Formats: sequence, structure tokens, C-alpha cells
Amino acid sequence: MDALKRIAIASSVIYSTVSSYARRAGMTIVDFMAIPKLARTFDVRIEEKSGN
Repeated sequence: MDALKRIAIASSVIYSTVSSYARRAGMTIVDFMAIPKLARTFDVRIEEKSGN
């Protein structure tokens, strides 16, 4: 099983979403339900960036 498939299973995010995020240098469209799941899988925090 490839790494992206394992990430998709571990994060409960569909494979096509994980695969498309992995191929992109930047993102103009994101799945806001997938991002927190992926963050938990990689044990990273998401912080809100202040405009000030």
C-alpha cells in the first residue's frame, strides 16, 4: 500500500483529496473538513493567523 493510501485511511479523508493535495505546490480550493483530519494525523496544530 502506498503512503498516500495509508494517510487517507489514517485520516479518514478520501484518497483523491489526499492525492490532489500532495501533487499541488499551492492550493486555491481546500476541503475545510479534510484539513483538521489531516492535521490530527500528522500531529500538527492549526492556528488562526491574526491580521494585525
